[in-house]
Amino acid sequence: MENSYDILALQSGEKFEVPFDTLVVFSTNFHPNDIFDQAALRRIFFKVKIDGPTQEQFLKIFAMVAKKKGVPLDEASLIHLLKTKYPLINHTYANYHPVFLCDQIKAICDFEGIPYQMRPEFIDRAWENLYVKAEKIVH
Repeated sequence: MENSYDILALQSGEKFEVPFDTLVVFSTNFHPNDIFDQAALRRIFFKVKIDGPTQEQFLKIFAMVAKKKGVPLDEASLIHLLKTKYPLINHTYANYHPVFLCDQIKAICDFEGIPYQMRPEFIDRAWENLYVKAEKIVH
């Protein structure tokens, strides 16, 4: 693979070379210094930080995701989300939140046996599954 080719073998036993080019991509939400030592970081030539969306971008993403997933937008629910939930995490908007929250809302509606809809209480229930509370597990 270091030579940009691989050798494949057919069931008949015939072998042949095929071009092979690799691009290894690491993705994490941890700081690289917390998971790699300096030698490993030197071997990762390119490091790209991707920030989360702004609030405006987040709302656009949320609207597109909700439409695609068939969850009607509700202004009161979005205001509730922005005013009560995001202050808890320093207004750190993430690109995956809309998909996760809409999927959770759909699951809640399915469980309740009601048409897809967005309500502040559904936002609260969905949000509870987004983060795990830092508490000790007692057996």
